[in-house]
Formats: sequence, structure tokens, C-alpha cells
Amino acid sequence: MDNESYLEIDELGTKYWKNKKGLHRINGPAIEYISGSKEWYQNGKRHRLDGPAIEWIDGTKEWWQNDKRHRLDGPSYIHSSGTKYWYKNDVLFKNKESFFDALTEEEKGITLFSKDFFDV
Repeated sequence: MDNESYLEIDELGTKYWKNKKGLHRINGPAIEYISGSKEWYQNGKRHRLDGPAIEWIDGTKEWWQNDKRHRLDGPSYIHSSGTKYWYKNDVLFKNKESFFDALTEEEKGITLFSKDFFDV
């Protein structure tokens, strides 16, 4: 039972999946709030590779990898109001252009093939 997850439900109905390292779930969110908001964690770190690691009920989305705000193929924070923030390894960039300029050539290749980078 080294890395197996178990479920806890608090008095408000919020569901928490955990392992010995903290919040943890491989194939779904590790926190499911009764409101509908969700957060993904692996081994105690906010982390998701295939989408936002936080999906708030108001539509706000946040991308995290290894407990750092991070996304190469679009903004890593999109507020429900439309405000967008660009982060790479927890470093905030003032706009999409400065973010793109800071990418390595390999990262630019990933970004250039992403429709999300250009749609936002």
C-alpha cells in the first residue's frame, strides 16, 4: 500500500484522495468540492499533464506541474473574466510575447503546434 490512494470525505461533503505523501490521485482530481470545483494532485503536489490542475466552478482554470504554475501551450491561468497569465516553472511573464521569447527552441516547437497558444 505504498502509493495507493484512499478516500476521505469531510463534513461538507468535499472528497479528498490521499496517499502517504499527501493528496494523490492518478486518474482524476484529488479534491472534489461539493460546489463542483476540482483540484488535481500527485504525491502531495498540485500536478496535471493533460489539462488544468484546478478547475473552479466559476470557469477559472489553472495549469500546474510539480507544484509550479506551468504551461507551454497557452496561458497557465485563465480567469472566468477572461484575464490570462503566462507562467513557465512558476515564473510570471507580463504577456504572451515575453513568454514566447523566453522559451527554448524545443519549447517553441511545442508551443507553435498548439492551437491553444494562438486561440487565447
